[in-house]
Amino acid sequence: MRCPKTASKIPLDINCLRAVECIPSVCLHSKQLRSEIAFRILLGYFNKVENEEEVIRQLTLINLKDKTCDLFRIYNYLVLTENWFLYNPMMKEKTLLNEMWGLYLRNCCCQINITDTRSYASKVRSKASYLVQVTSDTMIV
Repeated sequence: MRCPKTASKIPLDINCLRAVECIPSVCLHSKQLRSEIAFRILLGYFNKVENEEEVIRQLTLINLKDKTCDLFRIYNYLVLTENWFLYNPMMKEKTLLNEMWGLYLRNCCCQINITDTRSYASKVRSKASYLVQVTSDTMIV
């Protein structure tokens, strides 16, 4: 598959979100492509990570309370991981990954205080809260 090569050419900034979200999700093939591109971009963010479990583990280890934490990057991770999970039909069967995804979402909701004034703090909290609500029916959150 050409996804690793394609994903490696996408810059790790807001354009990576645009690149993933411009792939239509109308058929199974395009959904899988969208999921795979999102996953490969996440691998690009975490250089030493090689598999799905390690990507999610890295996400859950991020200390969101740290005032130096780049919440713009966290927002990118959140949207990319959403696309990776949402459009990959195999993810529903991976209980451990679903539990870790739920932990990451809860961290995004709970570790960022509602009065946090950092840029992207409210976007991360809102997106994570929305995903907890939406995915609780289909995944173990």
